[in-house]
Amino acid sequence: MRKSLIFIVLLLAMSGSRLALAEMAVLVHGYAADLSTWDRSGVTAVLESAGWKRGGVLLPGP
Repeated sequence: MRKSLIFIVLLLAMSGSRLALAEMAVLVHGYAADLSTWDRSGVTAVLESAGWKRGGVLLPGP
């Protein structure tokens, strides 16, 4: 019963949503580097000047 209820709620939630399209870029630094690599090299500045917005930083951890 609980699984059916969850399925129905998810189905209703998705049926009212609109399709969202977005362009995405994922920057992955190399071994023994960190996220500041993209700032120091100027890559983030170029992307921001082209209209891209920084969406966030994913850090490993518990």
